[in-house]
Amino acid sequence: MTLYRIPVTISLTGSLGVGKTTFLQGFGSALGIEQRLTSPTYALEQRYPTKQFGELLHIDLYRLTATQARTLAHSSDHHHGIRCIEWADRLPDAWDDDGITVTLAERQDGQGRDLTVSFRDIALPSPDLVRSWREDLYL
Repeated sequence: MTLYRIPVTISLTGSLGVGKTTFLQGFGSALGIEQRLTSPTYALEQRYPTKQFGELLHIDLYRLTATQARTLAHSSDHHHGIRCIEWADRLPDAWDDDGITVTLAERQDGQGRDLTVSFRDIALPSPDLVRSWREDLYL
């Protein structure tokens, strides 16, 4: 996963026990976080310093109502590092934050998990812009 700009929000979705926290533990390790990330289900949030990307804020919305989830998520809207929100699907439909969405799901055959990542952290260039870049490179 590439982080193009900071601050960024990473929304994690998936059923109970599918591996959202485990994913974040690996992600945190790759960011140079030395302590083990733990699930903030009861604390609601945990904070960890990274070596390059500021603070990683880990939020868990599992036990919250939609209103509580929205309030907690919006209380960190101005976080200057990486904000990771587990159970982001508990946010109301109006949640339309830029960022990255990671969805984990059990495979239908029960043999592992599927991971889908959607990036909304930067706009993709239009086909016309890509064509103009290619023309500039090859002229």
